Amino acid sequence: MSTSTPNMGLTKPTVSSEPGPDWATQINASLDAVDAHDHSSGKGPKVTPAGLNINADLDMNNSRLTEVKSVDLQDQSGNPTNNGGLGRNGADLYYRDGNGNVVRITQSGSLVAGGLVSGSSITGGPSNLKLEETLSSDPRSVATDRPVGSIGYTSGGATAYLKRTSSTTGWARFDHATSCIFVAESVVAGAAATTVDIDLSAHSTAKSFLCEFRHVVAAGSIALFLKPNAINFTNQTSINFQSSTGSGTQTYCGLWFDSANPPAFAAGHFFFQAATGLRRSYQSTFTTYKTTGTTASTTGLFNGMWDDTATALTSFRFESNAGLGIGVGSEFRVWALYA
Repeated sequence: MSTSTPNMGLTKPTVSSEPGPDWATQINASLDAVDAHDHSSGKGPKVTPAGLNINADLDMNNSRLTEVKSVDLQDQSGNPTNNGGLGRNGADLYYRDGNGNVVRITQSGSLVAGGLVSGSSITGGPSNLKLEETLSSDPRSVATDRPVGSIGYTSGGATAYLKRTSSTTGWARFDHATSCIFVAESVVAGAAATTVDIDLSAHSTAKSFLCEFRHVVAAGSIALFLKPNAINFTNQTSINFQSSTGSGTQTYCGLWFDSANPPAFAAGHFFFQAATGLRRSYQSTFTTYKTTGTTASTTGLFNGMWDDTATALTSFRFESNAGLGIGVGSEFRVWALYA
């Protein structure tokens, strides 16, 4: 009586029992099954890693690898040489695109900020955008071989420039050390306040500050003061005060004043020079309104000085002359300017 194998169901004739014709038929059928086996279900046992010895490129026939737990890449001591290749060079990951450009994906334990790495240049995004670390001390020395929209910076990244035009003088410096940066906004909500403070400590090296304000008048307030570092009028002088209701000199940094016609609100802005080593000057201009409409009742300005030349400016305090005189809806916004 014949039996069957467990993996492929091959018929095995019984020795000394099967007649010759049956035995030959069963052998032929088994040989055909062996010839057609591909280790798929019912056609042989699955091949385990121990049975594989891949020693050449493995063609996946344009099929995907699925259910892969991880991929461990060996250092190739070079970038991928085939288009579409992903590989490890040293400690970092690289990709070679369909045009043969090598894209660096990681560097020093972090992702590269997007783009093509070629030497010390990085390009990506819009076709005319290029980020590069130049070999010279100033990117503006690069005349015509950088496209408009390029971002260049000095070695070490200390100074950054944007190429605005194709001319040699088309570079514009725009890094932190030369820009105008929004610092903070404070809006009075819920209840009126006597003072509003804005922290400037993160910008203590700024050369100057610009502020716009909208003071909703409350509690009979007739004046709004500026106190650098919340100092109570120490070494502060408004050397000139002019408005449509009068003029004079005050011993504080004034922002707004209207004793004759207390308005509904006042709006204005001021510029404060903050660099140490100098007497810090400021100028404030304002307009006051009787209602929330558009008719102004008073306009004026303050020109003043803070005589402290050594202390870094770390905060602005806006203070009403009257308790809770800064009404709900008052707004203060500050920008830092760097040379």
